[in-house]
Amino acid sequence: MRRYCLIKMIFLCFFIAACSDEPVIQAERPAPVAVSPVSAGPAIESDEAVSSFLEVKKQPVVSYNGVGRRDPFRSIVALSEGRPKSVKTLPPLQRNEVSDLRLQGIIWGEYGPRAIVNTPDGKGYTVRVGTPVGFNRGVIKRITQNQVIIEETLLNIFGEPKKRSIVMELHPEKEG
Repeated sequence: MRRYCLIKMIFLCFFIAACSDEPVIQAERPAPVAVSPVSAGPAIESDEAVSSFLEVKKQPVVSYNGVGRRDPFRSIVALSEGRPKSVKTLPPLQRNEVSDLRLQGIIWGEYGPRAIVNTPDGKGYTVRVGTPVGFNRGVIKRITQNQVIIEETLLNIFGEPKKRSIVMELHPEKEG
């Protein structure tokens, strides 16, 4: 019974709200215009008719100043510009992520420190400071007694470059 009364009250509220004392405003309909069939070449009577036609068709001019803003038509997930399209054309150390590489050993010689890095397929490569490594344009910045420090340049969502350092340890401590 309560439900029935509640529904009846809601219906009554809508009915009262719809019945107001204000008159209903109706839009005026435009007068019908006689249209004649279009001939092959419509004749223009005067310059006055042309100018009145052009005044009706003028649209407001819209402009956009995009200085200092991101291009709205470029993808937010922008790929690095220097990355080749095919992975097969990259050198072996740049075909893998830096996290997939494993530091096998560090060698100190008269020409400076070198490191031996293994790829996931088991092959070892000798690297030195300045050697490109990984997908994201990583470069070996420093080789210490126990570490190799790699600096990668990543693009953020606005397309701006951001640098990140990754440390590869010679003997990482086992977890657990």
